[in-house]
Amino acid sequence: MKTMNLTQLRAAFWRAFPEFASLKRSRKTQNDYPTDVRVTWCDFIEAARSNCEITDRVAERATL
Repeated sequence: MKTMNLTQLRAAFWRAFPEFASLKRSRKTQNDYPTDVRVTWCDFIEAARSNCEITDRVAERATL
């Protein structure tokens, strides 16, 4: 099974949560996003890791 890289992971997050699409900015750092986006991102990462969609290394490096 092929796992996602960081770019694919971020794209999958924005597709999965269109309610946050208006907040997406290419030059924002992770901490610039509202808390609900950051918490959802962390839950998304953990779910992807648990489902073997990403490696542990990608999960550890993943930032929005």
